[in-house]
Amino acid sequence: MISVTVRGSRSTEVRQVALPDSPTGLDLLRSLAIPVDSALLLRDGRPIADDEGLSDRDEIEVVIVSSGG
Repeated sequence: MISVTVRGSRSTEVRQVALPDSPTGLDLLRSLAIPVDSALLLRDGRPIADDEGLSDRDEIEVVIVSSGG
């Protein structure tokens, strides 16, 4: 198991999320019950792909995206 720190872009909430070994951004989104097509993951202020691996003690920002017409 690894631990990742997660921040939401619209709140001050910070929480630790435990994930299985060798997780990806997709695993993180699933654990948070966030649809993949509605979020962007940032590490050190830079976007990461959903299939990119996460490491123990990573700090990830979850940005919820929306679109409208």
